[in-house]
Amino acid sequence: MKLRPGASPLAALAGLVRRHPFVVGSLLLHGALGAALWSLGPSEMRQVQIRRDEALIQASLEQARRIQLQRSVRALETLQRELTGGTGPAAEDAALPDDPAALLERARAANAAIQDAERRARERELARLLGNDNKALRDRIASTPQPAPAATTGTPAQQMAALEQQAREAAAAAEARAERAHNGTPVQTADSGARSGQGGGGGDAKAGTEPSRGGAGEGGAPGPSGIGGRGGGGSGTELAGGALQRGAGGGSSDVRQYGEQARVTVPRGGERLARGRSLGAGGVRADRVYLDTWYTAGPFAGADSRSLATVHAPELGVDLDAVYAGKGGQPVRWRHVQSGTYPLVPQPRVENAVYYAYTEIRVDVAQDVWLDLGADDDSMLWLNGQRVWVSGGGDKPWYRQPFYTLDESLAHYGLVENSRRVRLQAGRNTLLLKLYNGIDLMFFSVVVRPG
Repeated sequence: MKLRPGASPLAALAGLVRRHPFVVGSLLLHGALGAALWSLGPSEMRQVQIRRDEALIQASLEQARRIQLQRSVRALETLQRELTGGTGPAAEDAALPDDPAALLERARAANAAIQDAERRARERELARLLGNDNKALRDRIASTPQPAPAATTGTPAQQMAALEQQAREAAAAAEARAERAHNGTPVQTADSGARSGQGGGGGDAKAGTEPSRGGAGEGGAPGPSGIGGRGGGGSGTELAGGALQRGAGGGSSDVRQYGEQARVTVPRGGERLARGRSLGAGGVRADRVYLDTWYTAGPFAGADSRSLATVHAPELGVDLDAVYAGKGGQPVRWRHVQSGTYPLVPQPRVENAVYYAYTEIRVDVAQDVWLDLGADDDSMLWLNGQRVWVSGGGDKPWYRQPFYTLDESLAHYGLVENSRRVRLQAGRNTLLLKLYNGIDLMFFSVVVRPG
């Protein structure tokens, strides 16, 4: 700041305030805050930081729950369009409200349309069958009770889970009806009923019930909410953590019974290796593309291989600005990581802990690809919100010797325990990986190759 000849410092300061009131105000506010903190002792300043972390963690948790509710609404509205022949909201990524009450209202509207479509379809099927001799099927359809209204009490997540459950049942009924229309329906005789446990004194037989869609999926571990198999679990899942507890610890009971060692064939020699996240036009073209760029968050509390079934906030919805309550109650944030070496080792490396990693893959056209997956110890992977992988309890080569000594595998991006063939949509695809580390070394690897 230069002073004009004859101008006083006070007049110059007044002119600065007139020209930049917000800058001056911000400087004064930060100065006052700094002075206030300076006046506190170390203990008081520590308490201020803890309260600030707690507020950020709570805000991030609420945001994750909003993202989960929004994902559930989109899944319900997509199913509504499928079952009603394309009616209902058309834009998959149209803006959704943040207010849980408004999201529940949209979910109830979608579910009501789904239930109405299911009722009309049942009536049409019954009308077609009235002239037939299939009394068993007519009686079965006519006696099917209408679903009771979904619960309107409980937390927003619990209410959303009830709506999703009704929608799953309607989707399953529609699927079974399509199968009956295509293949016909076997009529159950008294003899077959007795054999299946539905005759006299047969007990609690399950034959004849509608198949289910969706749910928890392989391994029973919960995942992001989905309808009709689009996701890995329900919205009502209990969330681990969420509170800031300094100094909390925990031991490990990770005792494993290894099965057969994984044997996945990886090409040797002649393949084109690459790193990156964009495939096709404007991106890399290779036989094996190592996904080397991620956002990682952790460590979160873990105890044994069952830690994969414990849901932490990143599973509800990814918010890269979020702050979470991690292992020992310490605040955890997302870190941007571009691995200069293969494979990727999340930091800080901690035993008996859970980590999350998020990235995006971009392709110019929709295509099938293989994902070659490897992890020490256990992992779970979602593609575009749908769970596509959960590792089992089998043995792995890197359990017998450190992974960094497996030179041939490292040279060919070959730390692979299993492969999954998946469909990438044109444009942006999201990947969320969950990693549990028991003891000692840890890493994860995702390699993409042509489908």
